[in-house]
Formats: sequence, structure tokens, C-alpha cells
Amino acid sequence: MRTLILTHPLGANYGGIMQCYALKTVLENMGHEVVVIDLRQYLPYYKRIIRSLMIAIGHPRYKKMKFEKMQKFIDKNFKLTSPFYNEKKLERYVEKNNIGAVFVGSDQVWNKNFAMRYGYAYFLSFVPSKVKKVAYAASIGTTTWEYDNEQTMKISNLLYAFSGISVREDLGVEMCKSNMKITPKLVLDPTFLLSDKFYSKISSSRIIKNKYIFVYWIWNKQMIENALSSIENIDQYEIVNLSMYEGNNFVSVEDWLSYIKYADIVITDSFHGCAFSIIFCKRFIYPTNEHVFDVRRASIFKMLSIDEARIGSADYFYEYDNINRVKQELIIEAMAYINTVSYTHLRAHETPEH
Repeated sequence: MRTLILTHPLGANYGGIMQCYALKTVLENMGHEVVVIDLRQYLPYYKRIIRSLMIAIGHPRYKKMKFEKMQKFIDKNFKLTSPFYNEKKLERYVEKNNIGAVFVGSDQVWNKNFAMRYGYAYFLSFVPSKVKKVAYAASIGTTTWEYDNEQTMKISNLLYAFSGISVREDLGVEMCKSNMKITPKLVLDPTFLLSDKFYSKISSSRIIKNKYIFVYWIWNKQMIENALSSIENIDQYEIVNLSMYEGNNFVSVEDWLSYIKYADIVITDSFHGCAFSIIFCKRFIYPTNEHVFDVRRASIFKMLSIDEARIGSADYFYEYDNINRVKQELIIEAMAYINTVSYTHLRAHETPEH
């Protein structure tokens, strides 16, 4: 079946790239011919001019060299559509190319601050009724439902036409139920559907010979530093620091995987940094902010029966037998869901009430 995936634009985001790669791989293994939609936000003419000038003067934000190694992985492993800036042309593409199904997910594709930049495209408003529409591990990513009543009504009507709806966080299940009378299935992030052995095949060889701590952070540098200072005998470790916002050229996706795979300890505030630490059965620390509830973290720990109080301890790897057992059960459920919604037309949720 010719199948499209709509997710966050592929770019400077290791987790975003890998979750799409995982879903693509799973679908291909099921016999799908997969293409990723290159949906871009429409920019007014004056903003396009400003962007062109920033590129011309070499502004750090637009330096292509910074993301070149990540782009090589994208170019090698994904088939993308041509860029689309509006839903009409995207709808014509779906009809013209005999598309059988469109998957939306994973990551925070239903976070209002992101999704509404594209109208209702991330709720598959452009997909004709004859084409299967599926949400896999879509994330709202917030603790409250932020869409207004009009938006909620529109989204509810669109989702009712889906063959299957699944979300990544338990709070997302509750928000869909309470705001749209729709009950989605709770599933694992697609990165968990592939094994550590699979990722090892695409990972680089060991890069750091000594014992080391891999620090991969996105949001809060101070929390990361606090986590580092809590480690006993830290002098015995080399520190490998990779930040998404410190201006350095990023390593390749293959090297990023290697840094996690061979690390003695991983410290990360990234959801997918945490996910791959679990996949590779690493001792890891996921720093928390006591004033901010991280719905993504809380949900994955609950799903996998992870004892949050012990994740940074030196002997935590002994817990992975149980974690992997639970994970395998959830993988079987997720794969059955994908297979079912791909090849049958069903409504796996309740009728919306307005």
C-alpha cells in the first residue's frame, strides 16, 4: 500500500528524525511503500525575504553546515514529497498518487502551538474520505486542552473519520475523552518498536574509548549541571556534552546513537534521549523541574513500570529485565494496532457528541 507519514518537519532534531524513521521502518516491514510529507509553514513575502537575507549573511541559525551531518541521514533514509505549503496541493497529491493510507505522528503533532500553524493539516483535513487516516502515538504534549470550542468541534469531526486513533501519553487519552468524547489507544512511541540490535546496526562504532557520561540536553542547562554534580566519583568519567542550542555543528545521527549506546551514564532532558537510554538499557538521569509536570516523561515511566526514584542509581540496570518484559508486551499491542488499522476500515472510538 502506498502510505504517507505526516510528522514534524525533519531537521535538527534527533528524536524527531528517529521516531519517523522507526515508524517508516515498521510500515515498510509490513509491506507499505512509505513517503514522508514535506509540509512547510507558509511565510508571507516579507518574512521570506528576511530569511533569505539571514542565510546570505551566514546567521548562525541558518548555517547549513551546522546540520549537514543530520541531513545526510535524512537524505539517505527517507523518501520525501516535494515541499507543500497548502492543503489544496497536498490533497491533489494524495489523489493523483493513489495513496492508500496517511499516518500522522508521532511526537507533539497535536500540540496546539505547533499544529495550528498549519491549519488542520495535522488532523489530516487534506485527506480524501476514501483514504485511510491513522494517528500513531500522536502527542498533545501539554497538561491541559488548549484548543477553543470551535477548534475542538472541527478536530472532533476530522478525527471521527480516522480508521484508528492512538496517542503517546495517558493524559492525551483523558483529554480526548473529556473534550471530544473520543477514546484513543495508548501506545508506545515508535522508537520503541525497533530493537537495540536494529539500532546497533546503524549506530557508529564506539567513539570514546574511556568511561564517559553522555550529556544531551535541550531545555535547562542548570538542571543538567545539577544532575552532573550529583554523580559520585565523577572524575573517573570523560564528559561528552551535546546541546541543541549551544551553536556547535551537530554530530551525525549514527554518532548520536553511538554516544548513547556506549555511555556509562546518560544525562538528558530530552524525551527521545530518555527513550534510547531505555532501549539500550543504560543507566540514565532525566532531570526534573519540581515546578513543571512533564507529561511525556510521566507517561512513559508509568507505561514501562519504571521506578523513577531509582533511574539514576548505579545498580539500576538490574531493573531492565522487568522493563523489557513490559515493553515487549506493549510492542506486541502496538504492532497489532498498526496492522489492524492499516488493512481494515474501522472506527476504534466512540461517536463524537456535540
